[in-house]
Amino acid sequence: RLDRAGGQQRVEAEGHGGSFFDMLGMIRDGKQHFLLLGFPVSERVGEPPRQLHWQPVLLPVVSHGTKSANGFRNNRLGYEHRDRMDVFRRKQAPDWQVAENWSPSSTHARGRIDQSLAVQQALVIGAGAVGSVIAELLVRSGSSSVVLCDHDNVEHGNLCRHTLRVEDVGQSKAVAVTNRLVGAHAHSKSQCLSSRFPPSMEPAKLLVDDCQLIIDCTGEDELLLQLNRYHWKEAKFFCSISLSYAAKRVYVFTASGETFPLNEFQQQIQPWLKKDLEDFSGEELLQPEIGCWHPAFPARIDDIWMLASAAFRRLEEAVASEETGSRLVVFERVFNADGFQGIRRG
Repeated sequence: RLDRAGGQQRVEAEGHGGSFFDMLGMIRDGKQHFLLLGFPVSERVGEPPRQLHWQPVLLPVVSHGTKSANGFRNNRLGYEHRDRMDVFRRKQAPDWQVAENWSPSSTHARGRIDQSLAVQQALVIGAGAVGSVIAELLVRSGSSSVVLCDHDNVEHGNLCRHTLRVEDVGQSKAVAVTNRLVGAHAHSKSQCLSSRFPPSMEPAKLLVDDCQLIIDCTGEDELLLQLNRYHWKEAKFFCSISLSYAAKRVYVFTASGETFPLNEFQQQIQPWLKKDLEDFSGEELLQPEIGCWHPAFPARIDDIWMLASAAFRRLEEAVASEETGSRLVVFERVFNADGFQGIRRG
């Protein structure tokens, strides 16, 4: 409580630890400290209080060491008397500070993903060009719990289409991307597994099993086979995101169940793979093992990020609507004589 009387100011507060001056005993170290004053506020004028607003004030340096009241010993009584009569009676305004609300409801008030997606712990397998974007979209849009799984290290050639930086070269991709995610948002609780899927160690298995949403961003047939063979302890929501050659299209396969439906995925994507070969039949193609992570892959960073964003929208759509069964949705970049036209949903 701040009272202003006779041109002087006196600060008093009470809490679980006793009076305001009792609590000053915790900060008699010769330094300035912040005091947070909390009071309830409503979202709109006239409505009941919805949250606490914390107003910070920077306190002056309180009595400590040999700085006690004249005629008093350097003890609690001497310190408190000096604080009451001198430190907090000076004719100066409190040093109010600016406060910001960093609660999840405030920081994601705009641009928030559907809550059904935000509350799920997501396992993102593959921290490459696509996986790093998907993971960052999740975290920055409101999903605080993301687990990254990747066994590779960052190479300089990866950076042309990645979210990482030069100083990350040589680090584990999973570790480097996770560090970026932790720094991307105050509420991020991202974790990482620097290993192949499936994990072999028990702690890693427990972490994987706790994830409700399994997102494959590797584009590898072997990984899909492992997802199909893995013993999931309960039903999961699966999403496999992969790019066509030259990032002309992105394939977003979603399914829910106790195992990844590999046969259904292969049946649905086979016609599109055939179409990919037809589209580039007159070109000299790169080796199949050279994917979007490789600098020679013929796609720009805006191609990757644009299609990954479309895939993210599709993922949110599928989770929010609680889709059952399996479904493949394809997005492709569209051009005509006037140039780039946008993305079309196939």
